[in-house]
Amino acid sequence: MKRRISALFIFFCSCINVFAGDTREKDYILILNSINFNEAWANNLYQEVLADVSSEKIEVRAEELLIPMIKTLEEADLKKADLSRKYTKPPKAVVCIGDPAWLLCRSLFDREWKDVPTVICFSRDSMPSRLEDLLLGDLNNEVEFVPTEEMIRSYNVTILKQPSFIKEMVELMQGLLPGMNKVAFISDGRYISSMIRKEVRQVINESFPYLQLDLLSSQEITTESLLDSLMLYDERVGVIYYSWFMGRQQGDNRYLGDNLQRIIYGFSKSPVFTLSEMDMNTGTFAGGYFISSSEFGQTVVAAVKEILSGKAARDIPVQNGGEPRAYLNYHHLEHHGVKPDLFPQDAVYYQMPLDFFQRYKIYFVIAIAVIILFGALILMRFHLLLQRQKQKTREYQLLSQYRCLVDNMPVIYVRKQLLTDKEGHISDFIFLDVNSTFENVFKTTREQVVGKRLSEADVDNQLLDYMMDKESGRLASFVFPGEGNETRYFDKLTFPSTEKGVWDVFFIDRTDEYFASLASREHQRSLERLNRQYALVLDATGLIPWTWDLRKHTVEYNIAYISNQYIEEGSDQKIMSEADSQSRVYPDDRELIQKAYDDLLEGRVDVIKEEYRASFSIKDPVYYWFESFVIVGERDESGRPSMLVGGSIIIDDRKKLEMDLVKAKEQAEISNHLKSAFLANMSHEIRTPLNAIVGFSNVLAETVDEEEKKEYIQIIESNNTLLLQLIGDILDLSKIEAGVFEFVYSKVNLNLLLVEMEQTARLRLKNDAVSVEFTERLPECTIYSDANRLMQVMNNLITNAIKFTKKGYIRFGYRMLDDEKIYFFVSDTGCGIPADKTREVFGRFVKLNPFQQGTGLGLSICESIVVRLGGEIGVNSVEGEGSTFWFTLPKNSC
Repeated sequence: MKRRISALFIFFCSCINVFAGDTREKDYILILNSINFNEAWANNLYQEVLADVSSEKIEVRAEELLIPMIKTLEEADLKKADLSRKYTKPPKAVVCIGDPAWLLCRSLFDREWKDVPTVICFSRDSMPSRLEDLLLGDLNNEVEFVPTEEMIRSYNVTILKQPSFIKEMVELMQGLLPGMNKVAFISDGRYISSMIRKEVRQVINESFPYLQLDLLSSQEITTESLLDSLMLYDERVGVIYYSWFMGRQQGDNRYLGDNLQRIIYGFSKSPVFTLSEMDMNTGTFAGGYFISSSEFGQTVVAAVKEILSGKAARDIPVQNGGEPRAYLNYHHLEHHGVKPDLFPQDAVYYQMPLDFFQRYKIYFVIAIAVIILFGALILMRFHLLLQRQKQKTREYQLLSQYRCLVDNMPVIYVRKQLLTDKEGHISDFIFLDVNSTFENVFKTTREQVVGKRLSEADVDNQLLDYMMDKESGRLASFVFPGEGNETRYFDKLTFPSTEKGVWDVFFIDRTDEYFASLASREHQRSLERLNRQYALVLDATGLIPWTWDLRKHTVEYNIAYISNQYIEEGSDQKIMSEADSQSRVYPDDRELIQKAYDDLLEGRVDVIKEEYRASFSIKDPVYYWFESFVIVGERDESGRPSMLVGGSIIIDDRKKLEMDLVKAKEQAEISNHLKSAFLANMSHEIRTPLNAIVGFSNVLAETVDEEEKKEYIQIIESNNTLLLQLIGDILDLSKIEAGVFEFVYSKVNLNLLLVEMEQTARLRLKNDAVSVEFTERLPECTIYSDANRLMQVMNNLITNAIKFTKKGYIRFGYRMLDDEKIYFFVSDTGCGIPADKTREVFGRFVKLNPFQQGTGLGLSICESIVVRLGGEIGVNSVEGEGSTFWFTLPKNSC
């Protein structure tokens, strides 16, 4: 069912591609299957690529080529034309399942899909050299086979092999079938089946000559004859099933089907093995020794991802699709009478019978859960009883300590029973209890007041009258008679008891606190004034005050006074750990800060003043420059620092200004140096041709011989030309540096321009041993650029090639590099450039051969022009073999 759903999904995707054409601009990967996706390994490979590669930016498309149904080259051309029509936009990568898919579409990779990276899966070591031999299917000894790596050499292709491990397969069968004397190999008439049959025959003849081999092919026998043969075989015949694809008719559509594998299970007395993964979960086959489709699919996915990341397919080494091992179906082998003690230990098994624990696992889990639950209930019950016992013990202890606690409280305590009149108003109360503080204050005893009404008690009522109401939290003053009539202040707290009408009243003496508060108010106002002044100073300076508690290992700081441009949200005060504080410091500055703190803690310095970089955030750090001042704020009993006090100021603007000043100074020094070097080079370069002109002009005036005069005149003209070129190059370079170099853009016909340059170069060429050719071009290409500057660059590169090429050729041209760039080149067979000098040649006044004429400015000007035109320039060279100077320009219209 799962395979049918996958096949329907692939068919649905193919239908969408047919009707929609290539209207979507989205990039895609194309999977070309030589046959169809009915086979498990082909379908699994497609699902692996679809799951791991498909995304919003790139999709995976698939095509079933049904190559065994194609018999003529005309039918093959129709299939390729259909692919070209559906996929006008070349895919980002192509995955071919089987060599036939690539052989059929090979011509597409010569034209429409040129240089498209391709991965060939399940590839063999050799292929038929002609497509018609593959289509005929008769791969006899007269068919010419070519090594696969030689066939793909000129293409952007890599190979993932799926070898047929036939020898290992037969050895595995011998271990499971000890009496095996014959091997029956079942295959069809496809190309790949023919290749496998040859390998099977060769392996049996070379490694197992004592085994008889029956090759059962759909080309020679019918399906009914095959099933009859299987029924006649005994248990000593090892059966290997490869495939039994048959071409059939269904309506007007031709299709391939391999339905034999669904029924072969019941016709063979011995296990049916396979050379590749086929329905391992159903028990149809016994399995075999091969690379699993899942592992092969992951290898394909890895290769495709490398290609999508920019790596060329040809740079991915040829490799197997994974590591082979034995994959066996336990149920199939057991059903066909194979003893379990013959099963290899290192194989991967499917449909393994469950062991005792697996069969009864759920019962074990339920029993353990019940035991744990029962134990938990017992523990909870025991814990509850223990808690109750502790609660009772605690209550007894509290009751015994209550009396002692009340008597020793430094407050006046009264427990009273309120009395009300007929209207419900409080009229009096009865003393239920008092403490020793009450007795001392009112000069009475507990026995004299407990049980009496307030109106009957023999005590001063002035304070006790305050107990009549139930309001709490009022501060009241009372005058105690005696010496000086002392006034004291009490705070009243009233709490209802659990008994109705009973209240507990506490009088707390607040006299000292009252007078202390009066003194502290003035102190508080003074502190507030200082704090305002402190805040104004911090706000004006942007200082971050902080303290470092060395005992608690915490740093407390205040960032309320810095600008909001440094932090998104600030709080008045924050606390962080030492590790957090240190991690905010820029890594390169941590050692400096740590050394400064060590000096302060060890007493080597009294004050730290350091500049460093730090961030307010750890997650997304943005580093600013800080200047910090730190001193020891507190010390412990042994004199060691216990608290550091410091302040930090953000000096980012100041540091940037300092850096700008340093850069300006360095730039001025570099500019002065370059000016001196430029003047020195200019003096030398101008003096050289000028000396020749002056010297030979003097000699010319005294020379009588006409031949010598001509030679001297030629030297003077050559140095005149060199001097004019030098002045022109210097003027161009000056205009480029000043930004006044003119660029006039227009439509440029590249073919016409380069043909003219070819003719001009041939006229300048004086050496018959060297040829100049315009070799590579597009049929038509017009770009929007500056024709004069483009000609200046090409002319300079061709002139240099003529100088340094004594024999061979000079070739130049252009081609499309991608959809956005045009690649120009000038190649020669000259002296070449050492590898370590390839970048130096674009410098000013650089001449690798000091005896060769030239100013050493041409390539520097070329680089400046190409950069201004929006491209880049470079050189590839091998010393003694030649050089290729190239540059790219953006494609505006072509």
